[in-house]
Amino acid sequence: MVEYGDQPTRRIQLRKIFRILGDRCAYGLFVPDSSQRLVLDQWIDDYYAMACIDTIYFKSNEACDQMLRMWRLLYPKLKNWIGIESKCANGMICVLQQLSNMVAESMVVELIADGDQALANGDAARVETLGNFLARVWRDVDIPENQRMQRRPVRTAVETQQWVDAYIYPALVRWNHPASWK
Repeated sequence: MVEYGDQPTRRIQLRKIFRILGDRCAYGLFVPDSSQRLVLDQWIDDYYAMACIDTIYFKSNEACDQMLRMWRLLYPKLKNWIGIESKCANGMICVLQQLSNMVAESMVVELIADGDQALANGDAARVETLGNFLARVWRDVDIPENQRMQRRPVRTAVETQQWVDAYIYPALVRWNHPASWK
């Protein structure tokens, strides 16, 4: 688990490192190899645990901020966080509110494929949580300026509407999700 103690310099250095890696990943300038992915996943898991479990607000908030700095580097973990347990929702609220803003078209397609697989396996709960997440992407077609992260690419309303028309709405209909009844 990540431990800070009285190490503000280390905390600042980690903020800079994860901001740089997150920025580079968001623009396609950094794709971690398998060994880098293992290290990143360990940091992400540690921050996730800190955000969920730690009762000290400062530590929980710092963990959430660090995860947001990593941006799309979180995606491999994102799919497991979509149906997050309620015990962790309070600690992860800052991250959960931003997750639907970070998705790219390839992620939407992959989430829909996961939902189709869950439907084929009879996992109605997973289909519902994925449907709720995709419905949020649909609802937030235009991401308000105050919810955009600095220096990060943001999908346009036109792009999002194209995803909704091509992928999201057909999937919600296929899954008989209530959001498709609009």
